[in-house]
Order: sequence, then structure tokens, then C-alpha cells
Amino acid sequence: MIYLLDTSGLVRLLRDPKLQSAWYDAIDAGAITSCYVQRAEFLHSARNGREYDEITEMFTDLYPDVSVPKNAGRWIGAVQHRMAGWGASQCLGGGPRHRRHRGPSRSGCPP
Repeated sequence: MIYLLDTSGLVRLLRDPKLQSAWYDAIDAGAITSCYVQRAEFLHSARNGREYDEITEMFTDLYPDVSVPKNAGRWIGAVQHRMAGWGASQCLGGGPRHRRHRGPSRSGCPP
């Protein structure tokens, strides 16, 4: 199985040695991948050129690049728009981060 890494997952993985151990075999096998959108998002956090290069090297060494369709952004936007209309948009991406500021979720999203 191939997994596409997102930024919140990468942050958790980098901070939690138990997760690193649990996912070691998949990472070593190249089964955890990244795409240019996620890399650009994560690289935005680099504080200087050295950090940028280190992050780029980490992606190159550990998380193979996979392509995404050119229309992926439109598809994602359409899904987010529909979910916002249903009141379920907080389920997308880093939900707990948003709930910490807004209080408990009432949409039935998993914690």
C-alpha cells in the first residue's frame, strides 16, 4: 500500500518517536510519499536557507515524490465548499487545531 503524507501527519511523525518506530518499515520501503503541494506547504516553514535545504533533503531521502492531477486543486476546493455548506469543513485537515480555538466539534468529526 502507498500512503500520501500530509503536513499534519508529517509534523506528528517528526515529533513522536513511537510513530516513527511504528511507520519505520513503510518509510524505509518508500511507501510513504509526498507531493509538490505538501512539500511547498511544509517548506514554507523553513526559517533560513540551511533549514530549507535540510527539509528538501529529508523529503528526497525519505518520502518519494508523487504527482497529483492538475485539476486536484479544483476538486479539493469543490469538496471543501460542499462540506462547508454542510457545516463539516472542520473535519478537513488538522481538525483538533481548529477545535482548540472554537470549542468542541458538533459535526460528528473524529477527534
